[in-house]
Amino acid sequence: MRVLYPTIPTKMSQPGLSPQYRISQLAGTLLRLLSDNAPEWFNLSVEITQFPSLSPSLSTVSEQFIPDADICVATAWQTAYFVASLSKSKGEKAYFVQHYEIWDMWNSEECWKMVSERFDDSSAYPILMSKVDPPSREMEHQKKLVDNSYQLPLSIITISSWLNRLLKTQFDREPIATINNSVNHDVFYYDSTDNYDARLSVLVPYRSAAWKGKKQASELLTRLSEHDDTIDLHAFAPSGNSDELPNSVTWHEGISDSELRRLYSDTDILVVPSWVEGYHLPPLEAMACKTAIVATEVGCIPDLMKKGDVVVPVPPRDSEALIREVQRLIRNPQRIETLKNNGYKLVNSYSWDDFAEQFEEALVTIKRDTSTLDNC
Repeated sequence: MRVLYPTIPTKMSQPGLSPQYRISQLAGTLLRLLSDNAPEWFNLSVEITQFPSLSPSLSTVSEQFIPDADICVATAWQTAYFVASLSKSKGEKAYFVQHYEIWDMWNSEECWKMVSERFDDSSAYPILMSKVDPPSREMEHQKKLVDNSYQLPLSIITISSWLNRLLKTQFDREPIATINNSVNHDVFYYDSTDNYDARLSVLVPYRSAAWKGKKQASELLTRLSEHDDTIDLHAFAPSGNSDELPNSVTWHEGISDSELRRLYSDTDILVVPSWVEGYHLPPLEAMACKTAIVATEVGCIPDLMKKGDVVVPVPPRDSEALIREVQRLIRNPQRIETLKNNGYKLVNSYSWDDFAEQFEEALVTIKRDTSTLDNC
């Protein structure tokens, strides 16, 4: 297996980018060319290769740097266009859809207001967002590119039931497989520091993007800090500004996986307030560390709910519902223990090895089915 990525970011070929953005992207490209191109956030034991590409229309130039293969898999809408343009010698074409990548719309209060005014089912908002007319030319352009990528002649694999439903109902595409994300049990497992504290602890991811539920996270932590001084409150993020959070919240920034594992393990309740997710990992990681989960009913949560009493779901973007369910759980220690044990048992029943095996089976199916069609 080989991982390939464009030296020049695919977004550079899009119209409407500011000169400052183009300069920053070109500077980043030069740095990548002059440095080690391996990812820094995890160990990857495969060959990583850069290839020059500014546009799929120039794929004949880029193909010189791409080896022949049995399967070529796009992992985002930008690379889907490039993979679709490659010659047959580069393998059968697949598209690994991990999110509905209309990022500007997910961050737009105006878009969320439009979808909530048109539809009543809050749990279906991520799917129904595909029916919203973007309020700006930039959003419209991005949405059109993402939507059209699902019509490319690529076999689709996805990661969650809601993405499967989105592709079927809104784009008339039937994924070859839907394979849920898993957990790396070598990294995330119960690892308590054994510093016994009778105080209950609540942990919240606090990301800068609006669609990560920053507003709801802030409102939850503020309310808890005002009404209950017997709870230890924690928030974490790769980077960011914690100044708007109450002083009683302990802030964890840029922590390592091992530090995050111990933080999960010493936490009673993880609260995940995202407005939308593909199939997010924090709930699964925390379950592997025996943490109870309260989360909005997006991403992996609908799939987890089908597997037992492992999570407390709440509607997305509803601060009052989120606060109410967290406070209710805080008052019920037995329920917390039930969620911890059920989640721990569930998440330890499968692994990334299972995911890899299912993904490989999907690729074999694509190769077999395409070869059968070619021989007809």
